[in-house]
Amino acid sequence: MSAALGLRRAAPVFRIRLLWRLRGQLVALDDVLLPAERFPALDSRWLRQLPGVWAVLQQHFGVRLRVATEQWRAVVLERDEAQLLAAMPGEWCCRTCAWRWTSVARPWNGGGACA
Repeated sequence: MSAALGLRRAAPVFRIRLLWRLRGQLVALDDVLLPAERFPALDSRWLRQLPGVWAVLQQHFGVRLRVATEQWRAVVLERDEAQLLAAMPGEWCCRTCAWRWTSVARPWNGGGACA
């Protein structure tokens, strides 16, 4: 994973999992990995106050991200993902992976996340 994120081996990362709802229905799970060294002051309270990780990065770190590479694929839900989405393990879902981000406001080329 370190190589995909553009980090040195065993570099610390923050893993952020957010459930998205539409009219009370679970519709998506964001599973984001961010380099801890790049965002050392990341506060979980910000994630509850703002609409998503991108908004937190922009407001608190001055970083606006632009996805440089994105990939969609059909995958089978693993047990923990199925539990979060109130689905059955083994059900199919669509997963998007954004592996390369570029920062518009500040210089940062880092790896990304799967949702």
